Amino acid sequence: MKHKAFKDKVEKMGGVIKNACVITFPKTLQIKTKNEAIDIVDIMRYCNDLEDGPEYALSLDTPLEKLKTAIERGIA
Repeated sequence: MKHKAFKDKVEKMGGVIKNACVITFPKTLQIKTKNEAIDIVDIMRYCNDLEDGPEYALSLDTPLEKLKTAIERGIA
């Protein structure tokens, strides 16, 4: 994934990139479709990919909690 695509996915999901490398998501984050679930996984993977640029810090509590809820509902 290119850096621009990464930033677009973060913004699409309601996330904010602070201090250039810290990503936060609102507590109101909702995952309603399979594509949104995949976007969250892509964001988490990109954050740890040192080859494509800087490593991002991502607070995982909200995205993982919402992803788990979506999977339990059978959406993702």
